[in-house]
Formats: sequence, structure tokens, C-alpha cells
Amino acid sequence: GELEVAEEELEAAHHEFHEWGFGAVARLYVGAFLARTLLARGDLQRAWAALERGGSDFDDSDGARFWRYARLELLVAEGRDAEAVAAAEEWVPRHSWVELPTTGPWRSLKAQALDRLGRRDEALALMEEELALARRWGAPGTIGRTLRVLGTLRQETEVREMITRLDPAARIYFVYDDNDMSASNRRRKRKNYERMMADIE
Repeated sequence: GELEVAEEELEAAHHEFHEWGFGAVARLYVGAFLARTLLARGDLQRAWAALERGGSDFDDSDGARFWRYARLELLVAEGRDAEAVAAAEEWVPRHSWVELPTTGPWRSLKAQALDRLGRRDEALALMEEELALARRWGAPGTIGRTLRVLGTLRQETEVREMITRLDPAARIYFVYDDNDMSASNRRRKRKNYERMMADIE
């Protein structure tokens, strides 16, 4: 239910920002966050509409970084891989000063697009780079997400091995980190997770 509440709050913020005359920067943040929320709920059409409401002509500010990252996520989710690679390459010279994968793991997204384009070696190199950054940060969730993508690009059995090396708090990222986080999907994934861990252990 958290995503539904988040959507409601962001829609209210968009309306209130308009009423109070807030400028493009505020709309940029709201458009990006709402787009990502709708993507997480599996509603790509409305996610694109929310992103467009945020604007399209802006600088290299922090708000623009969130907007560009949301757009990159949407392109990957729709399988528009060539466009996604181009968007990632546009993102890098503007925002590469942000190295922490938690705040925008563009490498993971670009790697998935590259892999689907048959450029696996490039994809794996990006993921190794992101994994090194994630390990420097040290948060289990960040490492878990990166390992999930890396393992998926290699082979499923490696994903299972990687899961056993993480603590329980990080393992759940292998199950929950996708574009449908509805309550029913969480329950289904929890059951799948428990069955998978029983097989491993």
C-alpha cells in the first residue's frame, strides 16, 4: 500500500505546486518521483505522462538528474535498449560526479540494455564497476541489487550462490527489486523467496 500512498501524495504535491506558482524545479522533482512510483506499480503509460509533466528542457541540476534517471528506467522497462544506452551515455557527462549506486544505478540499467543488444562483455564490465562502488558503500541492499543484476547477466545458478552470501536483509532485494511492487505481488514473491531459500539451504 505504500506505493499507492506515495502516488497520492505526489499527485497532491503536483497540484499544490501549480496552485502556489512554484517553478520548473519543483515540477521536475515531482515529475521524476511520480514517474518512478508509477513504474514501480507497473503503469508505464502514466509514468511517461508524469515524466512529461515535469518538463523536458532543463540544466544539469540535481532535479534534472532524477528526471533523466527516471527516463532511463522507463526506457529499459519498455525494452527500448538502443535509446536506453544513448540516454545513459548522455547521463554520464552530466551527472557522473554521483558515484553511489544507491542514488542512481545507471550502470545496471545500461548493462541490461547492452546485454539485450548482444554486447554482454560491455555489460559485465559496467556491472563489475558498479559492484566495486557498491562494496565501497557497504550497504547490503545496494550490494544485493547489484549482485542480482550481475548474476542475472551471467547465469541463474550464480544468482543463487550470491544470495547465500548475503545476510537476510539484503537477500530480499533479489526478490522484490523489479517494476511491480503491489501488495499482491509482494505476497507472491515472498512465497517464491521462501521456496527458493528452502531449496538452497
